[in-house]
Amino acid sequence: CNIAADATACQVAATGDAALQVTFSQSAATSLVLDMSSTTSCGASGEFCPQVFMVTSDHVGNTLALSLCSYYKQSDYSSHIITYTFMNVGNTHAFTVMDGNQIGRAVVPPGALRECFCHCSGTCATDTNNRLYCTHASQR
Repeated sequence: CNIAADATACQVAATGDAALQVTFSQSAATSLVLDMSSTTSCGASGEFCPQVFMVTSDHVGNTLALSLCSYYKQSDYSSHIITYTFMNVGNTHAFTVMDGNQIGRAVVPPGALRECFCHCSGTCATDTNNRLYCTHASQR
């Protein structure tokens, strides 16, 4: 999925594929917002919903946001914890992971990854009730 301008969709994953490669290529702050309850992000048939995002970022202002992160294949999975992994496979710029609250939950520098867990509190069809809880690198 090549992001040359702000976007709200990428191709639906192929059958058997739960990873999505995202390349930000505008050389400016760009956002990708994926609605995880939508067929444009997550197919309803044999396709897996993306849970691993391999991102190449070309600007430190790039953001990848998951809207309604507690949904899987158009169904409310709030009785489960859904795990998402964000990898920065680029060499130069970090990107920020956001949820439906439009708050940065994790910054992923080049060569790093962050794991995030989605939890919904209340009515899960309300985007702001879906929140990502992300791991961060700890000091030794």
